[in-house]
Amino acid sequence: MYYALKSHGVLTSVIERLEKHQLPRAFIIKDAMDQGQKLSDHHISFLKSILRESEQFQHFANDHPEYRELYSRTIHLYSGIIKQALVNEHHVPNIN
Repeated sequence: MYYALKSHGVLTSVIERLEKHQLPRAFIIKDAMDQGQKLSDHHISFLKSILRESEQFQHFANDHPEYRELYSRTIHLYSGIIKQALVNEHHVPNIN
């Protein structure tokens, strides 16, 4: 994928998919995690997919400084989702 990103059309498509599909879905998952929910199998599959894609995009962002902030912010979002999901998974409710 990294080499394909050198094509302007492919890069445009990747950024559009991020803006219109991946980020909105990631924010929905983040809201669910912030409410104490656990990740569903679909959420886990989605997160695995975007993290794999992010690894590829990292190489591109390293070579193109104008995309580093976008890459950094998306990774920060994904990391926050995963951290909260781990807290939610290990949370034991108080029984009083």
